Amino acid sequence: MKGIHPIGVVVRKTGLSSHVIRTWEKRYGAVSPERSEGNQRLYSDDDIDRLALLAGAVGAGESIGRIARLSDAQLRQVAGLSIAGLSTAGPTAAGETGRIIGEALNSIEASHHAGLRSTLTGWLYAHGVIAFTEQLLPRLLHRVGELWEDGKLQIYQEHSASETIRNFLGEVLENVNPGSGGTTVITAAPPGELHEMGALLCAIIAALEGFDVVHLGSNVPLPEISHLARTRRTAAVLLSFVCESRDDNLVRELHRLREAVDPQTHIIIGGRAAQWYGSHLSGTGVEYVALLSKLRVILTGATGEV
Repeated sequence: MKGIHPIGVVVRKTGLSSHVIRTWEKRYGAVSPERSEGNQRLYSDDDIDRLALLAGAVGAGESIGRIARLSDAQLRQVAGLSIAGLSTAGPTAAGETGRIIGEALNSIEASHHAGLRSTLTGWLYAHGVIAFTEQLLPRLLHRVGELWEDGKLQIYQEHSASETIRNFLGEVLENVNPGSGGTTVITAAPPGELHEMGALLCAIIAALEGFDVVHLGSNVPLPEISHLARTRRTAAVLLSFVCESRDDNLVRELHRLREAVDPQTHIIIGGRAAQWYGSHLSGTGVEYVALLSKLRVILTGATGEV
């Protein structure tokens, strides 16, 4: 891909200093930018993505000399092995959160996929998986939804951003999910729900708590979820609601799901449209959880010994 970005843009998107970027290039051959007619370095989107991967891996304790010449696929594997160790990073200051969300929105408005991905990668390694899933991503998704509803984002911009974020979260889940065949947590978006980002965030949190996560995606029939939950040692079923459909039939299906699975299995609903369902299921054993941090507390105490 043709080099189009000056080094100042790379500094902003990766968090690396210009000195470090030049050193990694000259000493280790990490990237090979093109040159302008005036002999200025010009970096491609792929260069930026690669530097962001390198920055994350080095931040997690890897040696730049050991990883600089790895392929991008190998770097992603190295990054995956390091992600779980980042889960203890502390909370993000409000001002810093606003700044980095603004950076992501700039990429979304420009439909700059690589820029958005680089920003997400930088967030993940700078602030850790917990802050990423519980603070940064929910606020970004909420803001994107607001801008779309206000007509300040075009449909193609929202769809493009959603696809990039969904793919990124899927990769994070793949890296942190133990896949041990042990106690299971099932995550999904129920019938009529076409967005699965909330369910993916729940899946990542469950994986960090050590559960074997089965993520089913969007628009999943509840009887299918019920069948799966009964065939495994299931600690929890986590369902994400975004659409304000207020479907009485879905209330009845949720009640049947609660009755069908083992009483020790948590049935937890969340998301911006979940409160209405929670109010109509009060006393049934279906739990409405408003905050991802509260979900993590519940999962910490869930044993799945059913």
